[in-house]
Amino acid sequence: PEPFDIVALTYRTLSSFGQSFAAKDLEIILNADESVIVNSNPVLVQLLIHNLLSNIAHYAKKNTSVNIAIIAGENISLEFTNQTTNQNLKRMKQSQVLLNALQDAPANENKYSSGNGLFLVKDLAKLLDGTYTMSTSQNAVTIRITIPALSGNQDEA
Repeated sequence: PEPFDIVALTYRTLSSFGQSFAAKDLEIILNADESVIVNSNPVLVQLLIHNLLSNIAHYAKKNTSVNIAIIAGENISLEFTNQTTNQNLKRMKQSQVLLNALQDAPANENKYSSGNGLFLVKDLAKLLDGTYTMSTSQNAVTIRITIPALSGNQDEA
C-alpha cells in the first residue's frame, strides 16, 4: 500500500473515457473533496475505477447524467450511479448469480456482455479489503464500493 489521491486518480481515469462518454452525450457529475488521500494499492484502485467507468460507457443511456461520489471518512466510499435500460438492469441482476447464462441481447442492448464485469469489481473490492453493493431503482443503477482509508500494516510506515 502507498498513499495517493483517489480524487486525482478518478479524474485521470475519467479522462481516458472522454470520447466514449461524449459519443453517448453523458454528463459526468463528480461530487468529492478537492483531494482525498488513501493508503491502498493504487493499481488495484485504478483497475476498479476503470472497470466501473467502462461498464458505464457501455450500458448508460444516451443523454443522461452519471453521478460519481467519493465520500471520505474512516472508509472511502465510491458511488457510481447511471441510468440504463430495464433490460440492462435485468441482465445485471442476473449476472449476480455465478454461472447464470445471459440471454441474447436485443439489437439495442450491448451484445458483448460476458457478465464478468461485476465479478471483477467484486473481486477487486475484496482484494482491497472492501465491500461491493449494487442497488437499482427504476432505470438507475448504483454501484457502491467501500474501501478502508488506511490499508496494510501501518506499523511499517
